[in-house]
Amino acid sequence: MLRDSLFYALARGIPAVINFGALALYTRLLTSGEYGDYVYVLALTGLLSASLFWWLRLSVTRILPSYNDPAEHTIFMGVLVRYYALLLGWLGLAMLGGLFFVDAGLRYLMLTGYLLLVAIVIYELLLEILRSNLKPKMFGVVSIVKAATMTSAGGLLAYYGWGTQGLIVGGIIGHMVANCVALRAIPRQYFNYTKNKEIQEKLFSYGIPLAISFGFTIVLGQSDRVIIKWLLGAEAVGVYSAPYDLTWQSLGILGNIIGLATFPKIIAAYEKQGMQAAQEKLSQCIVLLCAVLLSASTGFYLVLPSFVPLMLGEEFRLQAMTLMPWIIGGAFLASLKAYYFDYAFHLAEKTLYQTFIVVVAAVSNVALNFLLIPRYGVLGAAIATVIAYIVALAISIQIGKGVFRLPVPGKPLLQIVFATLVMTVGVHIVGMWLEAGLMLLMLQAMIGALLFGVSLYFLDTMNLKTKVNQKLRAVAARRRA
Repeated sequence: MLRDSLFYALARGIPAVINFGALALYTRLLTSGEYGDYVYVLALTGLLSASLFWWLRLSVTRILPSYNDPAEHTIFMGVLVRYYALLLGWLGLAMLGGLFFVDAGLRYLMLTGYLLLVAIVIYELLLEILRSNLKPKMFGVVSIVKAATMTSAGGLLAYYGWGTQGLIVGGIIGHMVANCVALRAIPRQYFNYTKNKEIQEKLFSYGIPLAISFGFTIVLGQSDRVIIKWLLGAEAVGVYSAPYDLTWQSLGILGNIIGLATFPKIIAAYEKQGMQAAQEKLSQCIVLLCAVLLSASTGFYLVLPSFVPLMLGEEFRLQAMTLMPWIIGGAFLASLKAYYFDYAFHLAEKTLYQTFIVVVAAVSNVALNFLLIPRYGVLGAAIATVIAYIVALAISIQIGKGVFRLPVPGKPLLQIVFATLVMTVGVHIVGMWLEAGLMLLMLQAMIGALLFGVSLYFLDTMNLKTKVNQKLRAVAARRRA
């Protein structure tokens, strides 16, 4: 699992670096209005893809491994492809109908936006198939090809005066090139158009609650900003959103990487080897997840005095130092829930419980925002988020016990806590001797990572010491040979 996590870290990290470069390029080639139109189209296509197709994609990872016969794989994928075709067809008809009600300038934007949506939807489905088939290397190759081609094509077209349309067409080209690369690693028989009532019922019973959950997850994540704007004004939304997004994106991607690596392996072990194999994989998952999240969350909190001035403008910094410790806690709890304790409902294929939990959390968050924001300002929204995720995590753990018992190995988790304490002491001591700034941030990050890693090594957490020594002996043997 650790090796696959590294592959997925590269698969997410390299495209992220390319996308940062793309942002710098695009904002120099386009006016703010042109770039705003592009971001709007990208956000709309992303929202449609997530809300209409996310539950179908996730069923690939959960349901496909439950079939052992290749013929059943073909039938399942045929049913899935049928629903993809139907949804994309309905969206296409809606887009064509909408062309009659907009001016000429928007028609071309709508048409290319729809083609971009089709390319994105196919791309994300192919990535999910690669993930389900345990092909992290190809997953990474396809992700990098998409980012590089999309940035190159979009930047080139924008340079020659295509403006917003250049970036959209570049996005279409980038996704389609990546799709061609991915298709070489996926059996062609997966893409037959098939009907099957039994698979259809299984698909809907697993996926529809997830689709509803997604809607309430948006409420849970975005309602605070709407309420802040209503109660405090637009300026307060900006002050709140900048540190919130910075924190969530920094920590959330770590949980996502662990989820990408572990979830398919857990499902495959459960479906093909049974409960004991799944329990072993789950134990590895929670230990790895806690090692990454606890060390990263604690380290993030410790380096805030150096990190915040480097990343945020002066008008955001004071509130950020108050808000970000709470947001770090919320991101930690949300990742722990999503990338471990929610697995009980996926494994048992009882995702309706997950919907109930998200609804309770979303309603709690809205109520707490109205209660706390008038009294504490934007800090009240951050506190409400933490409380809502505590509620969600507690309910998930409690209900999950009766659905699919997840292991919580005490010894390695206590070792991770101890290693985090050692890291905390070391990073704090360094911070006492140097002024806040880039140099201190880099030094604290290096020392913190070193102390945490060395502590885990000597504690032999996850058999780390044993594995490292084996690798070193193998390298020494090859050199002697």
